[in-house]
Amino acid sequence: MMNKKSSDVYKTYQVNDYRKIFVMGDAHGSFDLIKKFTNNPTLFNKETDLLIAAGDIIDRGNQSLNCLRLLNEKWFDMVIGNHELMAIDYVLQGNVSKSIWMNEFVGGAWYLSLNQEEKNEVKILLEKVEMKPYIIEFMQDDKRICLAHANYPSNQYENGKLIDLSLTAWDITRYKEAKSKSLFYDPVTIFGTDLFVFGHYQTEAPEQHKNCLWIDTAAYRTGNLTFLDVTNTIKNIGSPKFFQIN
Repeated sequence: MMNKKSSDVYKTYQVNDYRKIFVMGDAHGSFDLIKKFTNNPTLFNKETDLLIAAGDIIDRGNQSLNCLRLLNEKWFDMVIGNHELMAIDYVLQGNVSKSIWMNEFVGGAWYLSLNQEEKNEVKILLEKVEMKPYIIEFMQDDKRICLAHANYPSNQYENGKLIDLSLTAWDITRYKEAKSKSLFYDPVTIFGTDLFVFGHYQTEAPEQHKNCLWIDTAAYRTGNLTFLDVTNTIKNIGSPKFFQIN
């Protein structure tokens, strides 16, 4: 796992600085679906809008390199997902023998099919990924929406709070607790934010429990990639607004 200062773990965007901000669920190599969204001028303007990925832009789908190339776009940002961590561990850290990245289900074998020039490009792009935050917060006046890939390992959000980064990228405990629907305590709500958005755990449709929202609709398998309209949602937290591209 990468060592990061607390100031590098968190990043803040002011919603009013952009015409529109969108958060995208796990793309997993589904570049054509991303392009279908960003090339639609009625949905997205590359000059005034911002697209943020909830992590896991690579693996499983067949266009992982093109997804990584989004790191070169001024209108794109992301939080780090567990698949990016595995790729960094394999490509940048050279931990090949211990890696599970090439496991068939994990889906890292696309890297082996690249020529040397493309592998060099992947290395440069993963170095950019390595600099990305684990948590992004969107602020408008007194409203806050937060984003992490898998979980925020605390029930009290605080910008700059020291957290276990591996849990942020991998942990599904909060979703499992949400599905257990305990009558005796609330293990789901994250205080200190109005809404917390996650990818990682695949759901048939965007799924909200308390103030936590999961938006990974398994695009590589279902052909449905979910986009959360942050700009409209932060104005009406109780009714998140989505687009699905298929």
